[in-house]
Amino acid sequence: MLAGLQLLVVRGKASNALLAQNFLRTQQKIFKFLRSHPGPWIAKILGPPGNPRKSGSIEMWLSYEEWEKRYRLP
Repeated sequence: MLAGLQLLVVRGKASNALLAQNFLRTQQKIFKFLRSHPGPWIAKILGPPGNPRKSGSIEMWLSYEEWEKRYRLP
């Protein structure tokens, strides 16, 4: 976080090939997320529920503000 990290974590119970396909299908949402959330943060890319041919979603996992509240020493 101190280095300004912007980390995307690909998550899911699928093969690496399906996870990669989901990443590619979710690109537009990823780009929108990048434009609207300056770093640092950690976000997760999730697969689409039930239909692997649709795009997945991207969710904030840990923002800098949350990290600072939880882990930063006073």
